[in-house]
Amino acid sequence: MPYVLGVDGGNTKTVALIASLDGTILGAGRGGCGDIYNASAGTLWPDSASAAVANIEYTVNAALDAAGIKAADLVTSVFNMAGADWPEDFIYLQTAMQERGFGRTIYVQNDAMGVL
Repeated sequence: MPYVLGVDGGNTKTVALIASLDGTILGAGRGGCGDIYNASAGTLWPDSASAAVANIEYTVNAALDAAGIKAADLVTSVFNMAGADWPEDFIYLQTAMQERGFGRTIYVQNDAMGVL
């Protein structure tokens, strides 16, 4: 059965929801900061970005576990991420999420776009 993933990655927390195609929420996860520029205070960008990706991965895996499904079951994922403002930010995050298999189709956008 196909499922979708929605992620809100903010400066204080990251939340992930897994839903069936009819919109029924099947699992949720919550983790730390998902902002690639602010996830690890006092560190340079590569370390902060790595910390953010680790937080996102933890959060998505928690949602997958709660839903009782595998990442391979995700058809589409949308990542609404604080701090993702530039094309290179989107590419970085999309590549990281593709490497983890978090959806066949993966969209990354700034968190402000998630409400539109």
